[in-house]
Amino acid sequence: MTVSPDLRQAKALVGARAYRQAKPILARLLAESPDDKWLMGAMVQTLLGLGDISTAVTMSEQLVATHPNSAQAQRFRASAANKAELHQEAYVAALEAVRLEPASWRGHHLVAVTSLNVTKLDQAHRAAAESLRLAPDEPDDHYAVGLVAQRLGHRARAHDSYRSALAIDPEHALSQGQLTRMDLSGTLADRIHRVRHVLRLDPTVRSAER
Repeated sequence: MTVSPDLRQAKALVGARAYRQAKPILARLLAESPDDKWLMGAMVQTLLGLGDISTAVTMSEQLVATHPNSAQAQRFRASAANKAELHQEAYVAALEAVRLEPASWRGHHLVAVTSLNVTKLDQAHRAAAESLRLAPDEPDDHYAVGLVAQRLGHRARAHDSYRSALAIDPEHALSQGQLTRMDLSGTLADRIHRVRHVLRLDPTVRSAER
């Protein structure tokens, strides 16, 4: 099948996350082929990348309505709904993606992330472990394991998982962000601990406090 220059360019731009340049090309191609699964999914990804969450949700709904038996479509739906904080809808779409394509790590990863948002911690733990088993070299999987561990209170395991993600991809922004927040919270906790220690030991501090 011949690939048009516009489609080739759109794929390159989306792959490079050059979403602002990709959007008008995708819009033009979708006007010609409104039911094309790749184009619809690429537009969802592009809209999410540009921060246009509500339009991405609408496009993801159209994608699933047009391709209801596509695991990829369900994953895009889960991602868009998750960004929009439509937690139950995101969770249901992620489960459907796994049902349609159980060997895909991406579906299990989304189940792990969306399960946390609907407080299904056991399922989040199982899904994160399965995602990591299927694709141990994917930084997103280590990130998901870290999120679950952090929610369960396993701080050291979470820290190690985020570090593992960064060992694979040093630019993994989500893991970098979580590590920074953990380090800041740890620093604050240490400061509070030191202040309390001083208050216990130094009566002048206690009297000044009164």
